[in-house]
Amino acid sequence: MAVTRAKAWRGSALAAIVAAGLALPAAAMNDGPLPPVPTPAACPRGQALDPQTKTCVKIQALDAAPSERFAMAFAFNRVGRHDDAVAVLDPVAHRRDPLVLTELGFAFRKLGRFDTAVAYYRAALAVDPDAARTRSYLGEGYVAIGRLDLARAELAEIERVVGTDAAPYLVLARAIAAAEGRG
Repeated sequence: MAVTRAKAWRGSALAAIVAAGLALPAAAMNDGPLPPVPTPAACPRGQALDPQTKTCVKIQALDAAPSERFAMAFAFNRVGRHDDAVAVLDPVAHRRDPLVLTELGFAFRKLGRFDTAVAYYRAALAVDPDAARTRSYLGEGYVAIGRLDLARAELAEIERVVGTDAAPYLVLARAIAAAEGRG
């Protein structure tokens, strides 16, 4: 009986983790639906799982559609493989897709290249000025460099677009509050 209960608990815990993982991208985005996020491949750094062959290939040799590249980059960014996220998105960055530009900004921010990140966030906002997620990420970057005035300006724009109950607003508001508590 104890084994059965343990299996049931593991099964329900796994189901909860999977459900949370699948809900995360849409909640994080809050700008509309995202393509399904693949689990980051067990491929070594500099490689990704080719969607057609299901084998690890060098990212430069990857033959994937822009939506597949975005999903891979999103997954790479969430597990800390920011260089790989940049490499996966680089071939489609010219398309001026605000999702791609925002994800590139996220990767560069996490790599500590804030000026490059801001350039990508600004490019994304030029295409979609109401992108709450982009503004939230930009605001978090401003918090990281101590520019709370600029972070608050992004927070005000997020409030205008999606209100105060949406994830992008709440995340940035918490980051600002935490920074003010440190000050």
